[in-house]
Amino acid sequence: MDADGLAEIVASLRRIGRDDAGLEVKRASTDKLPGETIQTLCAFANTPGGGVLILGLDEARGFEATGCEQAAKLAVDIAGVCRDGLVPPLMPLISTPEFEGRTLVVAEVPELDPADKPCFLRGKGQPNGSYIRISDGDHRLTSYEVSQLLLNRGQPIFDLEPVEDARRVDLHDELVADYLRDLRLSRPALARRDDDDLLSRSGILVRSSLDSQHLVPSLGGLLSLGRDPQGFDSLRGCSIAVTVYPTPRKGEPGPDGQRFLDDKILEGPAPLLLAEVIDILFARMSRRGIVAGIGREDRWEYPLEALREVLVNAVAHRDYSPMARGTRIHVEMYPDRLEVISPGGLFGPVSIDRLGLGDESIASARNRVLVDILENVRFHRDRRALCEGRATGIPTVLNSLRQAGLVPPRFKDNISEFRVVMPNRALLDEDTRTWLFSLGQHDISGTQEMALAVLRTGRALTSDEYRVELAVDSKVARRELGDLVQRGLVRMVNQRRWARYVLDDAAEDPHPTLFSDLLEHEARHQPAGVVRKNNTREPITRKQRVLDLLTAEAPLTRAKIATRLSLGDRQVSYELTKLIGEGLVVRTTASYSDPNAAYRPTSQPV
Repeated sequence: MDADGLAEIVASLRRIGRDDAGLEVKRASTDKLPGETIQTLCAFANTPGGGVLILGLDEARGFEATGCEQAAKLAVDIAGVCRDGLVPPLMPLISTPEFEGRTLVVAEVPELDPADKPCFLRGKGQPNGSYIRISDGDHRLTSYEVSQLLLNRGQPIFDLEPVEDARRVDLHDELVADYLRDLRLSRPALARRDDDDLLSRSGILVRSSLDSQHLVPSLGGLLSLGRDPQGFDSLRGCSIAVTVYPTPRKGEPGPDGQRFLDDKILEGPAPLLLAEVIDILFARMSRRGIVAGIGREDRWEYPLEALREVLVNAVAHRDYSPMARGTRIHVEMYPDRLEVISPGGLFGPVSIDRLGLGDESIASARNRVLVDILENVRFHRDRRALCEGRATGIPTVLNSLRQAGLVPPRFKDNISEFRVVMPNRALLDEDTRTWLFSLGQHDISGTQEMALAVLRTGRALTSDEYRVELAVDSKVARRELGDLVQRGLVRMVNQRRWARYVLDDAAEDPHPTLFSDLLEHEARHQPAGVVRKNNTREPITRKQRVLDLLTAEAPLTRAKIATRLSLGDRQVSYELTKLIGEGLVVRTTASYSDPNAAYRPTSQPV
């Protein structure tokens, strides 16, 4: 980790006041590793994205750099613990950088490949010695979580499991007929095969483990085409609970004292089950008017396309292992958001930062047979296939929400569950547009505006997330993020694979948010003697504000310009660079790094 990356991490720690899931800080006042260091290293290896351990900062004293007197020894000890105390052995990148006059020890721990998880303490064994990071702590994995990591090493086949007490007649005749017709149309080579042969080839009927001469419905077959899948004991929990809450906080009663506006447990085969869930959600959804072109149109709070894809993904990709079958999918609607929670985290090589890329090379299906079946099962209303199996589900969600002008969804993954959170507010609402205007950056692109709006919600973005959520290619994403950093609107947190971008402090509501207040603010801070072009009352760009100030009061240093205009140093530097490049401003000293360097308009005599 380079010096800038370390400085940014420490600055973030001091600003937030605590470490997080990807970062652990420990005081190291002796020549021995602090307690639970090995648990932290183990947890990072099992946590998406890995993590960074820093020794020599004191959290109790505001992350003051206290240093490590025996830094070299501690670095060797960390390497030894990773090599001899953990299974499989880890190879973190260990360094001993100088920071604020003290020597720290930094260990960057990469996430293990799914085929190697879980990492565990050799002395405790796999069931009791596996850890993961949650928030800012190390937590021991449950037996279910350990089993999930082990299942991720291969291809689960729970969807092919025979349901022994089911029979062919327990399949829904109409759904089966539709399925077979579509299968024969999509695969002409199978057109002459009889029905049971096709159902066997598809994994809908499988041989009984009690009597190999008999075919019985599989778990995946019943879930997709069964008359009453949840009527069988082994599938009783494979249902969907839909709850509509009156307030944004679960458990908080509404105005009339009610805790729920709706609370149902829905059962049935996938196409009928999902249609019923969507009906309930639309019955509770409101329409909102938006301006479209020269007219006005009403839109639902959530696009149908996004709802359908999120719900299908939950059914198709949830965990159906025996330990998870008693856990339902939960759909929770709040006044400000919709949440869909399904048992089991992401499967295989897919990770949060790769979601939405639409890359079939990393697409991974926990329930391969079920997904294949659902490709030929259709919603009755519009005859669309439930599932495409081409890694297009999440990209479709992102695209439909983007077209609706809504805030992008948030994805939360841990080993035991996967959660999708869809806020229902507009990304570029009036308040956000006013805030963007107040930044004075009227030459940024539309995608940069949307990115700033996303960051203003408190989120951080990676380069991949910028590319996917804003539908630009990787070169554009890197260029636009770099430009936002140069403008002082965004800063990069961490380095290398942990790099994320967050809103810079100087960009967080730097001016009043009301438009009238904004005009008053500019009038109050406009330098004396400067008349706006055509005597207009429009807010001026930040570059023009810098030039106006220099015209009235030059020469001024960067620090004085920043103070007078309530801007950050990077923002001032960015505008001065543009003004110098355009020949409008000159520097009075040769060295840019000279703290006494001052600036004046080229039109002003020396």
